[in-house]
Amino acid sequence: MATDANLEADVVQARPRQLDDSFADLIAAIPEGLVQAPDDFALDPELSRDPYTPLLELRDREGFVVEGKDGVFGGVALPNVFGHDRTNPHFIIMGVEELERVSMSPKAFVNSGAYGSHVDTLGRIPTLTDGAEHTLLRGAYNQVLNHRAMQARADTLIGPINAYLLDRLDGKFRRGEAVDIPRDLALPLTYKAMSTMIGVPQDRFAEFVKLGETLFTAPLQPDKGVKASEDLLEFYRAEAEKRKVSPQPDMLSWLLQAEAGGRRFTDLEAAEHARFLLPAGVETTWRQLALMFVALMSNPDQYRLVVEDPDLVGPTVEEVFRFYPSGFVIPRLAEQTVTIGGVEIAAGSSLIMLEGIANRDPRRWESPDTFDVRRPFYQNRNFNIGVHACAGQHLARLELETVLRETVRRFPDLTLACPPADLEVRGFQVRTPMRVPVTLH
Repeated sequence: MATDANLEADVVQARPRQLDDSFADLIAAIPEGLVQAPDDFALDPELSRDPYTPLLELRDREGFVVEGKDGVFGGVALPNVFGHDRTNPHFIIMGVEELERVSMSPKAFVNSGAYGSHVDTLGRIPTLTDGAEHTLLRGAYNQVLNHRAMQARADTLIGPINAYLLDRLDGKFRRGEAVDIPRDLALPLTYKAMSTMIGVPQDRFAEFVKLGETLFTAPLQPDKGVKASEDLLEFYRAEAEKRKVSPQPDMLSWLLQAEAGGRRFTDLEAAEHARFLLPAGVETTWRQLALMFVALMSNPDQYRLVVEDPDLVGPTVEEVFRFYPSGFVIPRLAEQTVTIGGVEIAAGSSLIMLEGIANRDPRRWESPDTFDVRRPFYQNRNFNIGVHACAGQHLARLELETVLRETVRRFPDLTLACPPADLEVRGFQVRTPMRVPVTLH
C-alpha cells in the first residue's frame, strides 16, 4: 500500500472551520426525528427498550451459544437485522470467549455475505470483505485512522470542536436553557469531526446524518437504503471531480491518491469508501458518547470519582464501552463446521455475536452488571478483535476521552435534569439514548 506522504500529513493537520454562529444555528435546528434508534421501527418495543434483561436471562438459562428456530432463540424472538436466510441454521453468541473464538477464526467465519444487502448499498469496503482484499483495503484505512494519526488530531481537530461545544453549553446553562447531550454535544461533535476529515460541507449536516442512518439499516428497508446509497455516492463522485482539480486536506483527496495492490483507487472506489466512512464514523460514535453520559449521570457517585481523579478518564471510557456499547451486534457466516462453546455450528450457518451481552460475561468480569469506573481492566469487545477489529476505534476513544476530560474540568457539578428512570435508550443493532437532559446543581 502506498500513498503520497505529504498528502497524508495534510489530512492529519485538517482543522475544523465555521465554529461560529452558523454551526450553532445548525445544532439548534437538528430535527427531533434525527435523534432516534434507526432500527426501532422494526423492533418489538420491549426488546428495543431493554434487550439486556431477556438476553442475560437466556444466556444464564441456555448457555453462551444458542441456536434459533425461525428467529426465536430459547423463547426470545430477535429481529433479522442483517437479512440472513433463517431457513438455514442460525445462532447467537453471548459469551466473550466464544465471541473471541469466532472473531479469531476468519477463515471459518467470514464477513462476506454476513451483512446482507449492505454489499449492494456500500460496495467493496473492508467490513464486507475477507482475505487478501480485506487486508489491502484495511491497510489503506489504517494509514489515516491509526492511533498515531488520531493522537495528532487531538489538538487540531477534536479539541477545538469540543471547546466550542462546551462553551455553547456553558452559555445555555448561564441563560437557564435546556441542554440535551445527544443534540447539543454528541451528535454535533462526532459529525463535525468526521465530516471535516472526509470533506463534507457543514450545511449538509442533517441531510447526511439522515442518509447515514438509512444506509445503516439497509437490510431492513432495502429500497430506502439503495436510494440513500445512490444519493451519497452521487455527492462524493461530484466532490471527487473537484478534488482532482483542487486537492484539499481531507480524506476524499487522500483516497484519490491512495493505492491498493499496486494500483490507485478509481474515482468510483474513492467515492464508495468516502460514502462508508461518514456514517461509520458517526452512527455508533455519537451514540456511544451519549451513552457515556447516561452511565455517568445515572451513577453520580461515579461521575464524582472522575471529577476528583482525572486519571480515571481512560478507565471510565473503557468501562462505558463494556457496560453500554452502542454497537450491540456483529454478524458472521460460517464457512466451515466448527464447535464453539460445546455447540456445533455447521457450515452455511449464520451467526449474530451479541457484543452487548458478551461484555457482561461473569467469567471475565466480577459483578458485570454494575457500572464501575475503578474496575480492574480486562479488554472488552466493544470493537471486536482480530483482523476485523473496528478501524475507527482510535477515533472513538479520542473523542470520548477528550469530551470527558474537559467536561469534568469545566462542569464538575453536572447532573441529570430528570430522574434516571426517565432516561430512554432504544435500538438493537445500535443502542440510542433518546435524550439526556443535564443541568448544573
